[in-house]
Amino acid sequence: MMRVLLCLILISSTHSEELHSNRFLTASILEGIYGPSSKDIIEDNILSRPNSFGGPCSLMEKIEVQKEDQLINKSSRFYCRNGISESKISPFSTDFQSRFALTKKACDQLAENKNVSNYLYDSLSSANNIEDKISKLILKFYPDMRSSSDFANQIKTQLLDSNTLKFNFLKKYSLTKGLFYNLNSKSIVEKASHLLCVSEKWQKISKSDNDLQKYIKCHKIFTGTSPKNDNKRLIAIKEKEMSAEMACQELIETAKLGKESKIATPLKNLEGQKVLRTFQSFHNSWFPNYMAYMADDSPILYDIVELEEPAFFLTRALFNSNFSYSTIVQGSDTLKGIRESDHNSDFLITAGSDEKIKKREEYKVMLSKTDSTTWSPTHLDRGTLIGVTEVKTKDILPAHSNQLFFPVFSSTPVDIHKSIGGGILGSNSYILFNNGRPHGNLSDGKKVLMRAYSKNLIRDLLCRDLPVISPEDSIGFINTKSKLSWSQDKNCMSCHATMDTMAGLLRNAELIINDVSEQGSSHIKYHQGTKSAPKNAMLFDTIKDYHLTKASGSFVYRDIENNFINTRVDNLDQLGLQISKTRDFYACATTRYFKFLTGKNISITQINDLKDPELKEFINTEISNFKQHQDLQTLIKRIISSKWF
Repeated sequence: MMRVLLCLILISSTHSEELHSNRFLTASILEGIYGPSSKDIIEDNILSRPNSFGGPCSLMEKIEVQKEDQLINKSSRFYCRNGISESKISPFSTDFQSRFALTKKACDQLAENKNVSNYLYDSLSSANNIEDKISKLILKFYPDMRSSSDFANQIKTQLLDSNTLKFNFLKKYSLTKGLFYNLNSKSIVEKASHLLCVSEKWQKISKSDNDLQKYIKCHKIFTGTSPKNDNKRLIAIKEKEMSAEMACQELIETAKLGKESKIATPLKNLEGQKVLRTFQSFHNSWFPNYMAYMADDSPILYDIVELEEPAFFLTRALFNSNFSYSTIVQGSDTLKGIRESDHNSDFLITAGSDEKIKKREEYKVMLSKTDSTTWSPTHLDRGTLIGVTEVKTKDILPAHSNQLFFPVFSSTPVDIHKSIGGGILGSNSYILFNNGRPHGNLSDGKKVLMRAYSKNLIRDLLCRDLPVISPEDSIGFINTKSKLSWSQDKNCMSCHATMDTMAGLLRNAELIINDVSEQGSSHIKYHQGTKSAPKNAMLFDTIKDYHLTKASGSFVYRDIENNFINTRVDNLDQLGLQISKTRDFYACATTRYFKFLTGKNISITQINDLKDPELKEFINTEISNFKQHQDLQTLIKRIISSKWF
């Protein structure tokens, strides 16, 4: 009978079309059911398993304090346990086999823990009889399920009819049936909770069938927690005073950024904190690169340069009505997070999770192999994210070298936050973590160009992979006089025509380093481009001192509407403008938000191949509308209002 019951509980629809709770939501639900004694078990099996459960962490929520000989962890539950890469993972995982195995392991351990069992049983004490206890237990795992639902009744009936319980003969007689349940009450609760726990069904954030379920779903996605029974929006929906769409919109509004670029009453607004963090983490996953060549060479980098800066452009556009979506690729703002904590971390954020390097007020800067000076860059805030703001201060690195092994030192100052326009495109952080070149590599227009930047930009903001033009499109870019083999091959040029011309906009950029053990960092330096360059953007290998010529390039691209684009651009603001004119730019954001909210993954190049004509029409309509209204909140509202949510 128990095997039948387990099969009943595990029955589920196709995994690939549904969201499953990430590690933070899963942990929150289990801790709410099993209490404080469950935390270590949940930490080991759920929170420390990002690849199995999904859920990006935040670098800046890791706070460790040194007190005498003791290291005290003051981090929030969202800190990165396993290193920087963990901050870039998907919001939701699709590794269902690993998830199920780890969930079962956690549930087995919880079932064996007496403190956990006692807490669970005591939490059901308000229920008068065993049937009510089981009903209440089911609702802990399935808060959006009515206690009278068929599924709930099936679970309850089969649990109570189980033949594995003691004194089964008493169950046969009406006079002793109550005694049977009383004698087995705690055992029934323990068995029921274990069977409910090991099921992956409660971890699904399934498509909603009514307003109550719809709000619970958006609350889970937006905050990473289930709403409590006294949630004011939940009550309003039950009393027909508010629709789910209105409630979800109101929840988003809790993270609205005000005049000070913060959420309202930031330290008390716990919902707003959670919503802001969720969407910032989601946006951060759009930009998977996190290393400036080699992270080990830059131990202080992540404390002075905002790794999440590109994502903050998106988050600002979502929560600040003064910024339309296209502004994420315009302007020279430099952004950082506003974070608050009761504690200051004594240690730097390092590439590895186990390294411990202490923060300093001053860091050494090498002027030569033997001489040095110091600088005091501003450390980024640590703690809970409560806002997004512009970087107003200038942090100037007074000297640097071009590489690690045979360094040439320079006293040319470097502004480590400098933007060269185009919003995300020219943000210091995006170029630093996406340039793809080793230290000291000067662009020469030949083999050395920041091609990785072009490739990553197209992936990150247009949801496309190279090549984005056909070999036939590239024929016009072939240079028969070039000494570069790929310049004479149309198949090679179907990638290079896009990469190389775009990388021409970064010809003045160089990755440099302040190489000091436990005090060094990598940054982007810009050479003055004073020399003129040929108008033909493909004549790179004919230019002497290419990195000292005036930056220029082209946007070479065939969009999803089959329009071939070949437009000269002289800076990243102009490139951003051309990108923002494409349908791809809005299709990329629309499909990413659609996947985030529904679990359905749609490639922007295959929208018109969708077999569901209604879905195809919806996606195409929303892309067109989004391009017009430029409002991410409206896009979210439209997806939540759809049948696919």
